[in-house]
Amino acid sequence: QVTESYTSPVSPPPYMAGAVEIELDKETGHVEILDYAAVVDCGTVVNPNLARVQVEGGLGQGIGMALFENIQYSERGQLYNNSLMQYKIPTRLDYGKLRVEFRPSFEPTGPFGVKSIGEIVINTPAPALADAIYNATGHWMGEPVSEEKMAGLPEEFLRQVIHAGAWLLLEADGAKCLPVKAPEEHEPVILPETTRVIQVYGLDGLDQPVNKRCFRSHKVAEILGKKESDQLTEADLAVLASSPQGGRKLVGDRSYHVILNKADTPQQLRRAMTVGEKMLEYGISQVVITSHLLEDTDKGRKIWHLEY
Repeated sequence: QVTESYTSPVSPPPYMAGAVEIELDKETGHVEILDYAAVVDCGTVVNPNLARVQVEGGLGQGIGMALFENIQYSERGQLYNNSLMQYKIPTRLDYGKLRVEFRPSFEPTGPFGVKSIGEIVINTPAPALADAIYNATGHWMGEPVSEEKMAGLPEEFLRQVIHAGAWLLLEADGAKCLPVKAPEEHEPVILPETTRVIQVYGLDGLDQPVNKRCFRSHKVAEILGKKESDQLTEADLAVLASSPQGGRKLVGDRSYHVILNKADTPQQLRRAMTVGEKMLEYGISQVVITSHLLEDTDKGRKIWHLEY
């Protein structure tokens, strides 16, 4: 039996430069990519079409890593972002023009003068976007952390926003598209500058088993003193919203609001009113009911509401 292999004694690095033009909404922080230009030196370009789509794919992946994607685990090791409903990746509609050019060179240690064009294509989007956001706002948006995500807004930026009297959503916890949730041990993330906390509960969770319509159902059952197979009642929503382990967790003396969502049938609207009144009994005075059935008056009840 005869075997043979070959490994190059050197690994000449490819080079790449990237520049991005963005449009940024300074009120919401939304970033839209208008134009991305990339130039790559990968030695001799043997197959230009294949090399080009390799670069375009890497740019899309790098944009996703910088602006969209995130991995989160619970203390039990449960992956929260376990489907494409929670793990957001960009589509071709999420970034504008991609322009890719090559600066060929000849690498004498490689076959046909080539160098690699694998990992380098993902390297430029994150720093290019960070610089573009800084150029647009004059602020570095967050501090790098070990997980390669932004740790939060700089305190100086927060002070300027608060001084301007502007509203700013600092943090929003997801619920995997379920109408009711309880916070995990590490939640909620309430910064010292936070002045208002808002909890949202969906009326479509009522009369449903806790383990079917509640995110972190074991936590909800623990707070309510129920089994996960038990159904959620109107009183349960009020207890959950008012609990210091539930909706009021870490709220302190901040302004606290509860939104009762999806009251879009006469029956659900009546039940929302009942839940709201129970919340008033628990000291939650700022309750919002969202329903297209509501008029501009609150019908004499001390419950706030909004129209769709």
